[in-house]
Amino acid sequence: MLHFTEREFTCLASIIAIIATFIHGVRASESTLPLPIREIHQFSNPSYIQDVLVRDNGNLLVSSVWPNATIYSVENPLSDNPIVSTVLTGEGINAIPSMIEVETDVFLCLGGMIAVPGAGIWGTFKVWELDLRVRPGLKASKPALRALTNFPNNGLPAALVPIPGVPNKILVADSQLGIIMRVDLITGDKETIIKDKSMEPPAWAPLPAGMIQILIHKGYLYYSLIFEALLYRIRITPDGYLYPGAVGELVAPVHAVSVDKFTIGPKGYDDLWAATDADNRLVHVTPEGNVSFVAGAPDEKTLLGSVAAAFGRAPGQEKILYVTTCGGFDNPLEGSVTEGGKLVAIDTSAFYEQRESKARPAIPATTSNSRVFGKGRKQQVASPESSGFIFSLMEFFVNYIRGQ
Repeated sequence: MLHFTEREFTCLASIIAIIATFIHGVRASESTLPLPIREIHQFSNPSYIQDVLVRDNGNLLVSSVWPNATIYSVENPLSDNPIVSTVLTGEGINAIPSMIEVETDVFLCLGGMIAVPGAGIWGTFKVWELDLRVRPGLKASKPALRALTNFPNNGLPAALVPIPGVPNKILVADSQLGIIMRVDLITGDKETIIKDKSMEPPAWAPLPAGMIQILIHKGYLYYSLIFEALLYRIRITPDGYLYPGAVGELVAPVHAVSVDKFTIGPKGYDDLWAATDADNRLVHVTPEGNVSFVAGAPDEKTLLGSVAAAFGRAPGQEKILYVTTCGGFDNPLEGSVTEGGKLVAIDTSAFYEQRESKARPAIPATTSNSRVFGKGRKQQVASPESSGFIFSLMEFFVNYIRGQ
């Protein structure tokens, strides 16, 4: 039995308060992880589901790159019975790796031929337009892709992004060449505007692929490097050119097998959320570059081959993150297990509630997460508050104090 003097008791009380605060912090940060996941739809096997785009009405478009270039529509994705339908399957192409919305119900996508995912066939890619507008008084026509411009001198144009405030101009990343092109959609003119060393595919990569996604955010072009599992950014001008003297800046090393597509959000936040593809996880990166894995696991099918992510846009769904998977096409589970690609929804609400209200007690995943869909699964972590741990710590400090 330990007996304390008044000085020892005061010191121990302070120490115990610090320990309690630490434990509470651990619980607060871990109680929402892994984030709750709801499967919306699983496609046939094999189906390499690639990009996901959220429309302003809350519905989704998702694309595939294997075995064909198909765009699917997903209506009411968070309902008990979401409606999944085929919008179209591209002719003469077998991959649609990237999609963007340029105005309401008008979309652009990259489409071409690949030998396997990540290995484009030289000169086959084009920018295509998909117009899904409904015009009053006119009979709806069958959706079709309309070619706007081609890339005869490029291998794998993997991603495209609009330039905010600059109509009819986009940036396109060539994953094989490691360059960023500025494309005029009216004239078809293209110019290479960025060729940074950080963008090049590594010599040791199994496929000649580097950049896999690009996004513009607050004056920077962000990009992911799939095989190096790195997130970078480089400063650009408002009209989409390289800022004078700018070079690639490392945002964060992810420490995963790979990093595929990513998004920035939710609205009002500067966080990066990236899919890790062969690593079967979703990663969260703070603006300070702190990395945490928040859903999935390397040895689970939950996010088997996570590919792309996008936040919801409908009211109340702004913190719902939609994620596509390729079903382990790039890295089968246990060497042989694959499945059809999936579309899932991940609720990040509790994650942000805890960040926004540190003064409140931690919100258990099983109550807070069930608001949007289902119950969350609490991450199992070692518990530092065990009685043996605390008693040993107290005894150490008592002996230390008495030795002073």
